[in-house]
Amino acid sequence: MAIFLGTYSFALGLLFSLVTLLMLPFTGGGPALMGSFIYVAIMPFIHGIVGFLGGVVSAVAYNIIARMTGGIEMEFTPTE
Repeated sequence: MAIFLGTYSFALGLLFSLVTLLMLPFTGGGPALMGSFIYVAIMPFIHGIVGFLGGVVSAVAYNIIARMTGGIEMEFTPTE
């Protein structure tokens, strides 16, 4: 779960960075331009790390709650 959420968040960070790159011509330059470059370079990794940590916390919370409540029981029957 953590790896999936980390990868998914990294991909979203890349998408946000691409949108930021498309908006750069409208910033007018100056400090905003430099901040945008820093955002584009760093944010996908921060998104990925935070997504991974969120996945770890969610998985641990689910496992604790599943132990306390007995989890979800499922029965499957084979089809012919």
